[in-house]
Amino acid sequence: MTIENTKSSVEPRNHPRLVPSKRFTLALLVFFAFIVQYSQRVNLPIAIVCMIEDPASGHNHSSTHSIIALKNETLNIFLNSSTTRKSGCTSTSEKKGGFFDEKRFHWTELRQQFLLGAYWAGYIFTQVPGGWLATSIGAKWVYAGSLGTSSLATLAMIIMHKMASTHVTIAFMLRFITGLAHGVLFPATVALWSLWAVPHERSTLASIGFCGTHLGTSITMLFGGLSCRYLSAGWMYVFITSSILGFIWLALWIRLTADSPNSHKSISDHERDYIGSFTGHSGTKRAMSLASIPWKNIINSKPLNALMITHIANLFGLFFFLTSLGKLLTQLLHIKAENTGYILSFGFFLTLLSSLLSGIATDRFVRSKKVTLTNARKISNGLTSFIPVICMMLLYVCDERRYGLGIFTILIFLASSGEQSYT
Repeated sequence: MTIENTKSSVEPRNHPRLVPSKRFTLALLVFFAFIVQYSQRVNLPIAIVCMIEDPASGHNHSSTHSIIALKNETLNIFLNSSTTRKSGCTSTSEKKGGFFDEKRFHWTELRQQFLLGAYWAGYIFTQVPGGWLATSIGAKWVYAGSLGTSSLATLAMIIMHKMASTHVTIAFMLRFITGLAHGVLFPATVALWSLWAVPHERSTLASIGFCGTHLGTSITMLFGGLSCRYLSAGWMYVFITSSILGFIWLALWIRLTADSPNSHKSISDHERDYIGSFTGHSGTKRAMSLASIPWKNIINSKPLNALMITHIANLFGLFFFLTSLGKLLTQLLHIKAENTGYILSFGFFLTLLSSLLSGIATDRFVRSKKVTLTNARKISNGLTSFIPVICMMLLYVCDERRYGLGIFTILIFLASSGEQSYT
């Protein structure tokens, strides 16, 4: 990406509009893809709260050092706000609807964490292969294979309704397969936009897609809470719905997308030439062997290492905050547990909004030549890294609820505003 260190090229005067266009349609389908991915990623951490016999029994331990445990605890607080009354107790005799008989499992805390960790055990193995596959065979089919496989594995999770509590190996393998399948999506997205996005539209297009991660999480949290409250075996509907969404997306994706503008069947010549004039790609497959990749240069690359450290630090801070959010609201700001679910949902909506607005703003500055693309990304990373740290420190010393909620809003709004700067 040699263009990143220079001013963005001058746009042609008659450049095709972004809306409507094939590249905008692609961005919407990527957005839908990330909704599906995150709904399938968080469905078990959400559903497990109403799968176990006593939803509260597994979350009173001192394992707060575990990110998975913290995530499950936050989701438990959210679901409690949807499934409990002000008295704080759930009525087990409340009549529920639905097509399935109630089914609960007697799982220990260790077994729960075993299942929750299965996804991440698979996820870490396909990051680098995902980028290589997307470059070699095309991102379209990497996407299709990823969410097609994960949707089948997610749908197969409903067999747990017929399983005994001791039989968790099949569920572990299905979650492991889901993680393997999902690991290729983010690398494939980078490969996809390298062929489809012009420099001064890349941040906007990327941020549209990444917004799906937050919306998918928020919708699944809301749907999971309502399903567990009003439906027998409500966790079944969480798995079924997220898999059906995947199959709907798959049909649209295969029908409407292509690996590159040159291979798209219905794109206009004007838009194809416009994209090609900036990306410089012919649209042919860029086959490469793993041995031909300059691994030593990659490992020793200072810009790449700086980007990795920044991304790791940013994601650690964001996920730590989101997974600890329930405790922060109830213990620091003294907000009632029944209200935390709404605030959590609002928080994920804020991350969606900030991701989209920051991408659009970045492209506006680059297009106006006020900053280079590289400097725009540095500014974006700075805003998403340093200000939230200050807000977090202020939050811990704040003793006024209204000020605390204001700091919380600024923190979560900025914490995910730099996602598009990594593409």
